[in-house]
Amino acid sequence: MANELTVSASLGYAKNSYTVTLARTGAKFNVSGTKYHQAVQTIGTSEEALNKGDIGTIGYCLLINRDATNYVSVRRATGEGNMIKLKPGEFALFRCEATAPYAVANVAACELEVLMIED
Repeated sequence: MANELTVSASLGYAKNSYTVTLARTGAKFNVSGTKYHQAVQTIGTSEEALNKGDIGTIGYCLLINRDATNYVSVRRATGEGNMIKLKPGEFALFRCEATAPYAVANVAACELEVLMIED
């Protein structure tokens, strides 16, 4: 089967006299793997691995910070610097290049909703 994955994203900005938008909707991609992992993971203030279930190689990943107060940072691996910061309610959609990504909450534990699709 082909084009099993559909991805859409848009970003708009309007302030003062500037207005810009970039969007890509309905992009379809082939997926070699057959697995996915979806869960809400409690992320504490010490870094911890993102649970990827039975996924071998992570492909696309959607992360949503469900906390109302604190932010969550995502790292490529343990001990590395932060590469993604999700403030309360924010999300990130990306193709993951990391084998074992980690996350850490800044002040108190946060609920991070995760959907990973095997590459």
